[in-house]
Amino acid sequence: MLSMCVMSFIIDPDFLGQLMRLQSAHSADISAIAMAFFVFTLCLLLANFQCRKEQRACIKMCVRLGYSQAKTFRQIQEAWGDDALGRTQVRYWHQRFSDDPAGDVGDKKHTG
Repeated sequence: MLSMCVMSFIIDPDFLGQLMRLQSAHSADISAIAMAFFVFTLCLLLANFQCRKEQRACIKMCVRLGYSQAKTFRQIQEAWGDDALGRTQVRYWHQRFSDDPAGDVGDKKHTG
């Protein structure tokens, strides 16, 4: 079963069917199958990134409402279930937004 975050990401509904037909065809080109799998994997990664960003925005809102780290973690767990950020990540983002209330919900910029 796909996670809630992945299911909320828009993917061509017939994509998996097309992939299965391509895979089962006798004359299937392996590079086409590999490319289709790559595209599908990329879609899953983008969906996961979007889900984490949404959770960070909710953590930021909880900080503005004055919720403790523990209460924020419970709220995130209740809303996202198995797809929720871990306790350490919630604690990190809660502290980051407490220190900089106007902070961005994106990842830090990396050099190199």
